[in-house]
Amino acid sequence: MKKLLFLLSVTAAFFLNACGDDSSSNAKNDVAGSSESIVESSATETAESSSSEVENATSSSSGNIAASEKMLVAYYSYTGNSKAIVETLTGMISADVVEISPVEKADFAANNYAIGDALIDAINKNPDDESSYPAITASVEVSFANYSEVIVVAPLWWSQMAAPMQTYLFKNSKELANKKVGLIVSSHSSGISGVEADAKRLLSASNFTASLSIKAADFSSRETKIADWLKKEFWEYEKTSNFLRTSSSFRNGYGKDKSSEKAAL
Repeated sequence: MKKLLFLLSVTAAFFLNACGDDSSSNAKNDVAGSSESIVESSATETAESSSSEVENATSSSSGNIAASEKMLVAYYSYTGNSKAIVETLTGMISADVVEISPVEKADFAANNYAIGDALIDAINKNPDDESSYPAITASVEVSFANYSEVIVVAPLWWSQMAAPMQTYLFKNSKELANKKVGLIVSSHSSGISGVEADAKRLLSASNFTASLSIKAADFSSRETKIADWLKKEFWEYEKTSNFLRTSSSFRNGYGKDKSSEKAAL
């Protein structure tokens, strides 16, 4: 009987040890498996996080590129009408402005456009010769690489673009190549096809929008005309905070000068 009990005790001990080893082994395998899952999950999350950061950086970079695009307004004004147009225009959009002035100042009241007539004749005789164009100065030095779009504002002289603005476009034709260019022309009552022809001759590699003509009869309603033109030709500005800023401060006090049919500025 004692021998039987002894044998039963030994057998029970043997099975208990065997079960204990299996449980320990299984526990180790569970821990190892859990550890591998943690490492794999961590690696996946890191990869996904890195991918997300790259996508965010790319999106941010693209946004910065779009935000860095600028508009330039270049203008020449003789009597002040074109300047008033520019002041109305820049009350609606965010843009840098450069004013063109002739080195040789002309007295509007005294010369009765005679000087302008002579300057236009000189250009027409030799349009490819730099010496045919009157000397000018610019209010600021422009780096055209900073601008994707340019608006040119100039008066009509003898059915053509005012000579000082012709000089500016002639000198900067290469820098303005492939840029979007809009043309605003002030005149008394004449059509502006001659001014458009000058602009396209001088900037043959630029991409022109439809032009805007502002005649003497339209001057008091220029704000509406300019806003409609901007929406049609530069529609992307309607989608930004730069478009149609408050312009009520520009509604009064401009366009007092009267222009003749020969050269409305």
